[in-house]
Amino acid sequence: MCRLHWDRTWGSMSTPPLSPTFYITVPVIFSVICAVGLTGNTAVIYVFLKVPKMKTVTNLFILNLAIPDEIFTLVLPINIADYLLLQWPFREFMCKLIISIDQYNTFFSIYFLTVTSINHSPVVVATTKFRKMTYHTYQAAKIMSLCIWSFVTIIILPFTVFAKIHNKQELSQCVFVFPHPESVCGNWIYILILGFVIPLSTTCTLYTTMLCRLRRAAPLRCESPGQSQKKR
Repeated sequence: MCRLHWDRTWGSMSTPPLSPTFYITVPVIFSVICAVGLTGNTAVIYVFLKVPKMKTVTNLFILNLAIPDEIFTLVLPINIADYLLLQWPFREFMCKLIISIDQYNTFFSIYFLTVTSINHSPVVVATTKFRKMTYHTYQAAKIMSLCIWSFVTIIILPFTVFAKIHNKQELSQCVFVFPHPESVCGNWIYILILGFVIPLSTTCTLYTTMLCRLRRAAPLRCESPGQSQKKR
């Protein structure tokens, strides 16, 4: 079986010599990111759960962006240990868990921002036409959030399956182990389509459509509902 090994940054397994500055800079930068991320995301989650007035559609979307970021920052010290030790010091279960969290954070942010665009575009257009969005409710936002969590969970399953510990030169590495050479190309195509092409094309299409509708509705925005009734 041909085994191809790629690390979590999608780079080669070969590790260049590291300077002593690296062992100081990386922990400092990661520690700052961890502290700021935990503080900010924890504050967002706490305020949303404790203040009833904060439970709106927009704030629910912000909460869903904060949760995966919070989880990612919680496991950031494990990533620091991996980089500094130049090997994976934990078992394979932790390898699969950390890689899954990394991918969860990436794909969830991408798709939730995309769905936020899907949610906001018709609202903006409806506002110009003095309409009320009957389906733009808190309950609908909760269902949409649940769908995103489920969809992203399905997307990251291949990463969890192929994440394994590989021993090279007496060092254990948490990497993606693919059974066939073609799997590497398939992996790149998978990421390109699901992580870039689909979200970007969807967002561009939505905003282009919204701009076209706003342009057609521009003359009507100069008139209030009262003025249009007087003309009639």
